[in-house]
Amino acid sequence: MQARNLFFAGLIALGLLLLSINFALAPRAWRSFEIILPEEVSVYPGEEVEVKGGILNTGMWWLHWFNLSLSGLPADFEYKIEPSYWEHLRILREWNSEKGVYRVPESFSIKIKVPEDTTGLYLVNVTGQEFMSWRKISNSSFFILRILPLTNFTITNISIPEEVTEFEPFNISMRVNNLGPTFGRINISVELPADWNISEKFVSLALNASQSKELVFTITPTNTSGEIKIRAEYPYKKEIIKIEKVGPYLIPSPVAPGIIELPEVKMPTGFQAFVESVKALPNYVKGIIIVLIVIIVYNILSIVQARRKRKKPEEMKKKKGEAEV
Repeated sequence: MQARNLFFAGLIALGLLLLSINFALAPRAWRSFEIILPEEVSVYPGEEVEVKGGILNTGMWWLHWFNLSLSGLPADFEYKIEPSYWEHLRILREWNSEKGVYRVPESFSIKIKVPEDTTGLYLVNVTGQEFMSWRKISNSSFFILRILPLTNFTITNISIPEEVTEFEPFNISMRVNNLGPTFGRINISVELPADWNISEKFVSLALNASQSKELVFTITPTNTSGEIKIRAEYPYKKEIIKIEKVGPYLIPSPVAPGIIELPEVKMPTGFQAFVESVKALPNYVKGIIIVLIVIIVYNILSIVQARRKRKKPEEMKKKKGEAEV
């Protein structure tokens, strides 16, 4: 009987010893907990995201009257924590062959509705607190809420010639527009016949919101016929949006033979034609014309002087004393 009592006393002593060693090597607070959250959560404007988290009771006792709260979001963000209150936050345990017995957290979720015109990063704090003990233990954790850019691109004002000449460079142009509310990037490539040459086959273009830019590509065709295709890709939410534009079927024409340009001949006016014709006459003919002109001028002057010398017929003088009728 005495041996049995000693045996049980030894077991109790051994248990107390092991328990004390456990506390000495891994001290555990009476009341403590951790909030488990992802590091980063991404969402697009206008969408709702669900953040899954957990509360791990790491203390010796259960926590009572436990509450979760959230901060760090603008006032126009809508959110809901489910559940946000526990009357008893228990110590939950599970077992597997690798870990043995281990603690598992109580689960909760946060649903956040993001406004449509929102961009940027937000540091979201989640705070837990128990209200039963006199210490009112609290702890907090955080995650980053990233609002992904929502892009919307278009390609307009595409200019491709209807006819081209073999081995002569020509240009194609287009305008790329970002219609989205945020910065975005679009990749543009041009596909053409294999033996044609192009100044730049691939372009990665970054545009701010409501910004547009004109692109010009210089192409040198050969004597091969074919089409020009414009391809564009940009991310939209979790998909890749693709844009494709196909130009006319081009058949390069041979180079036209050279044209000899004749000097421009100006037709002279009437007076200039007369002067030129006189200059072209022989010198003796010019002398005869000059003599004739002098004779004509002399005769005209003689006639004019003869007319000036003529006098008016004299009037008969009136007799003295003769009354005027």
